[in-house]
Amino acid sequence: MTKNTLIWIGAIWILSNLLLPLFLKSFERLYQSKIDLTVHKLLKVISWLFLTAFQLILIVFFAPLMLILKFLQIINSNIIENESIRASAIYEIFNILSPKFWQYAHDQMHLMKKKDKEEIICNKLDFNTRPIDALLISEEAIWRAKSYEEIEAILDDVQYYEIVRDKVNCEIEVHTKKGKKQNEIIVMIECSRLSFGKAKYFVCSKESGVRDIESDEAF
Repeated sequence: MTKNTLIWIGAIWILSNLLLPLFLKSFERLYQSKIDLTVHKLLKVISWLFLTAFQLILIVFFAPLMLILKFLQIINSNIIENESIRASAIYEIFNILSPKFWQYAHDQMHLMKKKDKEEIICNKLDFNTRPIDALLISEEAIWRAKSYEEIEAILDDVQYYEIVRDKVNCEIEVHTKKGKKQNEIIVMIECSRLSFGKAKYFVCSKESGVRDIESDEAF
């Protein structure tokens, strides 16, 4: 946790402890003649509960949020050079509670452990239409996809999402191999119910993004 984060948390904690009692005293003075002992005690209990709840929210939500923002800042400044991916990191701040964010964070933590940035395969997007939705596809993420729901999540908002959309109960197998060029990976998606055939091939690379290829080019 950074020094600035601790300062912010400390400042809010102190203010919450000071302002609430001051508010209660002002309330008492304003309505002193109209408040009996029971109501006075009840107000104290309510104010104490409010203060405790506020501080719990501060600990449970605010501190982890600051850490998440710091994590995204590290990704934005030190790991990723692609501008569309930077835009995505900022965009994902507003989707912190979404499954996409947690999958994205998990993949980034995995990539940060790698010494070679060649593990960053390609951008999960159509480069000409929605750069703000750019997310990374890692080889590990592709290998994990063994069902319709998982492959749908990986390819969501991508030009290749049409491959599996509305193919209910489709059993999918995903295979990957290193491409002929550096920083390139070939992905093959097999599905018996695909309208265009039993398999679809495409190439991902950091330099050129995503493009379709024929089977004879792939293997």
